[in-house]
Amino acid sequence: MLKSLLKLLFGALVLGAGVGAALYFLKTKPTVQRVRPEPKPVQVEVFEAVPSSVRVTVKAMGTVVPAREIVLRSRVSGTVIALSREFLPGGLVDEDSELLRIDPDDFEIEVKKKKSTLAKTLADLKLERGRQEVARQEYRLLQEGLTRALEKSELALRKPQLEQARADVAGARADLEKARLDLARTRIKSPFPALIRERNVNVGSLVSSQDALATLVDSRKYWVEAQVALRDLRLLRLGGSTAPSPAAVHSQSTNETWPAQVLQLTGSVDETTRMATLILEVPEPLSGNRELLLGDYVRVVIQGLELRNMIKLPLQALHQDNTVWLFDQGRLRTVSIRPVWKSEDAVYTDQGLEAGDLIITSQLSMPAPDMRLSIHQSEEEGE
Repeated sequence: MLKSLLKLLFGALVLGAGVGAALYFLKTKPTVQRVRPEPKPVQVEVFEAVPSSVRVTVKAMGTVVPAREIVLRSRVSGTVIALSREFLPGGLVDEDSELLRIDPDDFEIEVKKKKSTLAKTLADLKLERGRQEVARQEYRLLQEGLTRALEKSELALRKPQLEQARADVAGARADLEKARLDLARTRIKSPFPALIRERNVNVGSLVSSQDALATLVDSRKYWVEAQVALRDLRLLRLGGSTAPSPAAVHSQSTNETWPAQVLQLTGSVDETTRMATLILEVPEPLSGNRELLLGDYVRVVIQGLELRNMIKLPLQALHQDNTVWLFDQGRLRTVSIRPVWKSEDAVYTDQGLEAGDLIITSQLSMPAPDMRLSIHQSEEEGE
């Protein structure tokens, strides 16, 4: 009995000891905490912001047009009897060059008639002066034979007749001058150095003062009407008190280049392109062995203002809403800038960035503020 009780007691003690040990180990067992792994920094390419000065160049397309164009008309009527060899479409003529001649026979006869009329009026004037002298002598003799003074009469002294004779002479001189002018106008001349753009007459043509003989373009200068973005106008010098912006006009058809300068802003915006129209002046467009063609579609490069303390950014560094990504102590920081000028491959700004800023040029698929970054180094740099 006692042995059985001792066995039970011993078994209970062993079981209790085992349970206690098990509970102890359960309470003191090591625990494993789950830690979210730190994401690896994204490698990016950067460059350092360095302020510098840049000369603005505005590029545009334009059309060559005449700076001065007239329709040549005759001042007299008649038949064309001769044409100059240069009087052809595309011909170049100097100032006062004779282009064509109208039959002068009728005008030469008219000059002779006016000369005859003038000679007659001059003779009548001499006769009237003689009559006036006779009238004065008669008046004096009559005055001497009378005891009472006679009242002087302009009619008695033939003063109106003398004035009429003088007026006839002046009119005859004017008629002769007009006849000589008409005779000179039978020789049609160019009023300035010109390119013959169009000819409308030939030998034998009967012309009047209403007929267009030719279309002439001043060959000393042409204009180029160029379309420029509105945002670029403030970067150009448009004349006035300052020297206008110099420019170059490049012909795509002949591959030649001419110097030019900005002349004027037309003051209106094209309804289709919503761009401003600038007029550029090209001096001596036909000099040498090269010719700038009217109507040619040309490329224009205009030198604008010099911008100082500008930071140049490649286009890929500028993002939506004019924002730029910066590498700031291993983190991503976003800043807003003000683009002052955009060229074909870069953006220039003077606000939002400072010298020494590291600007990110890499493209990030999911950019987030303060995301971890590292600067990408090439193998050559690593070595």
